[in-house]
Amino acid sequence: DCQVGRLIRHLEEQGLYEDTLILFFADHGDLCGDYGMRQKGPFLYGAQLDIPLIVAHHPDLPRGEVCEELTGNLDIGATVLAYMGDEKPFGYSRDMAALYQKPRLRREVIYSEFCDSAKIVVDREYRFVYYPFSGECELVRNTEEMCPLQEKPEYYPVVRRMLEHVIDFMILAKGARIEAQDLTPGVQEGLSKKL
Repeated sequence: DCQVGRLIRHLEEQGLYEDTLILFFADHGDLCGDYGMRQKGPFLYGAQLDIPLIVAHHPDLPRGEVCEELTGNLDIGATVLAYMGDEKPFGYSRDMAALYQKPRLRREVIYSEFCDSAKIVVDREYRFVYYPFSGECELVRNTEEMCPLQEKPEYYPVVRRMLEHVIDFMILAKGARIEAQDLTPGVQEGLSKKL
C-alpha cells in the first residue's frame, strides 16, 4: 500500500495522475492461514484465485464501478495494447474495456493453472480443478468452497462440461490446428466463444 501511494503521489506531483492508465493486480492470492493453510498451491479456494484487479483512468470504463465479468491477469496484455491503439488479437487475452462494453465478448469460463499440477476452470457458479496424471478432480460452488460436489451423480454433467473446458484450453495453449474441412459451424461457434 505504501509503495502504491508513493507512485500515485509522484504522478500527482508531475501532473500525470489523471492521464495515466493504472492497473493494480496480483498474480495469485495467498491463503494466509485460511483453512489452516499458508502461501499458495493447486487449490480452488477464493483466497488464492480471487485476486485484486483494478483498472483506473481508462477512458472507456466508468469510474468507481465494480464489474463482475470473468477476467484475470491474462487480459492485461490485450487491455494495454488496445489502450495504446493496437487492436490485433492477442491470444486468449481480451481487452477489459471491450469485455465491459460488448456482452458478446464476455466469457462463460476463465481458465488458470498451477504449473502442470492443476488445471482450473471457473464459471459464474462453480470452480473446478483437474489434477493431471492422477485423474482426480474437485468441483465446488463458488459460494460453498468447502462442500465438494464431484462425487455426487447429479453433478456429473457439470464435471464433464468443466473437463471439456480444460481440454479446449489445453488445445488452445499449444495452438489450435484445424483444417478447413473440419471447421463445422459448431466448431466455429465454440472457437469464437473461447477466442
